[in-house]
Amino acid sequence: MKNYLLIILSVISLSSCGISLNKFNSMDGIRGIVKIKNYNNSLIRFTHRNQRNTIKAIPIIISTGISVDSSIFTMIEFKSFNKNEPINFSKIEMYNGKKHKWEWIVDDRRRITKRNKYFIEESHNTFITSKEDELYQFFDHPPIYLKLIGRKENFKKLDYAHLESLKKILKYSKILNSSFKI
Repeated sequence: MKNYLLIILSVISLSSCGISLNKFNSMDGIRGIVKIKNYNNSLIRFTHRNQRNTIKAIPIIISTGISVDSSIFTMIEFKSFNKNEPINFSKIEMYNGKKHKWEWIVDDRRRITKRNKYFIEESHNTFITSKEDELYQFFDHPPIYLKLIGRKENFKKLDYAHLESLKKILKYSKILNSSFKI
């Protein structure tokens, strides 16, 4: 009951500020933005459709949204799919065509391992809320390579369509952040 009241109050607060949640679906002509399952305390969450509905297992998903406390967040999730055993990655590195590097140290408490009938899925997510512009510029210099380092190493080149999808949600996050002022 407390959660419902909190959500209702948040929606009323958004409405009283003149913000329509439907407006977020068509900001500045960025096509393909879709709502996805909420994460923890988020009121509403979006990603690009190429990151949500794909047959191919993609290694990076970026999403953005509004939390219950009315703050904007952007989150990046790294995924690994293996047949036999998990990588148990402890470090993540990304490189671009200009030899720039981004690096994350994986906190074991934030790494999730799920066993499926056919594969093992490992994931780690972290918030990048203040780094959207820098990451967008990083993605502007393909090719982009992702390296998950653990018991084994997993090295992948991101394909062009996935890279464009990541850039669209980062751009959308910036627009959402600048237009959502209380």
